[in-house]
Amino acid sequence: MKYKVHLFGCSTGITRYVDVPDEDVPHLSQDELLDRIFCNGQNEHQPQRLPGVSYGDVIELHSINPQPLETSSYFFVTKNDFWALTPEQFERYSNLPLGFRKSLLNKDEILAFFNKQPLLEQMLADVVVDPPDLVPNDLGWYGVSTGNEGTIAYFKKESDAFRFRLDLINLKLNPLK
Repeated sequence: MKYKVHLFGCSTGITRYVDVPDEDVPHLSQDELLDRIFCNGQNEHQPQRLPGVSYGDVIELHSINPQPLETSSYFFVTKNDFWALTPEQFERYSNLPLGFRKSLLNKDEILAFFNKQPLLEQMLADVVVDPPDLVPNDLGWYGVSTGNEGTIAYFKKESDAFRFRLDLINLKLNPLK
């Protein structure tokens, strides 16, 4: 069977297909199958003009696998393990620039990225600039509000409100250490 591996660890947009003998697949647990895909994805086993499967890549187990999946269909390759990703985490990771993906070097940074940071799309929907007719004041000012906190700041100029909105989103997506 062929399994799809997204080579995100060293490139962008390159997919490698790794063969695992059909007769082996039904007898392997999910962890053993991931190990086999990783091992068979090295160039000494399946020579290709592509990098071997490595840290930062994502192995995809979808309907090509006849066994029911125990957890997820996307697995992030770490230095000595595989972490299950949700489809949203996979989508988010796949859209990152290569330089940022390479900067995620340790487990804490990776877990913080996958588990704690909100998606940009969520932030854009959550933090909004309200026009003066929707803001509870008589001054005709613009308000910046969040879904759970209500209006958090007022601005006379619309451009200042949008600048504050973007700064707030940037701060939430890239917290200071």
